[in-house]
Amino acid sequence: MNEHALYLVWSIEHDAWWRPDWLGYTPMIEEAGRYSLEEGQKILARANLMTVNECLIPVASVATLAYIIADTPRVTCDECDGRGDVLDAPLDVLDGRSYRTPCPKCGGKGEIPKML
Repeated sequence: MNEHALYLVWSIEHDAWWRPDWLGYTPMIEEAGRYSLEEGQKILARANLMTVNECLIPVASVATLAYIIADTPRVTCDECDGRGDVLDAPLDVLDGRSYRTPCPKCGGKGEIPKML
């Protein structure tokens, strides 16, 4: 691995990319953090103690894939029905409100790449 290259961290356990600064996960590659080799190796050392949960992906190898994905036809997300958000919690008994969060499948965009 090139020690000066940047890497993305894919979470096998969460089926998502690590966000910048080790702050959560995202299904959207555009929102993924870019890590040095040293930072990436620290993440792997902490996350892969018992089993392989995370892996490093060189940003350079993902760039070509991003162009392919950008040109892929899109369809309405079947998890949020195109709304971009999902019900996170049932109606609150005390205040009667429901809470919605960005859809984990489409990342709040309401659409996903069409599988051919």
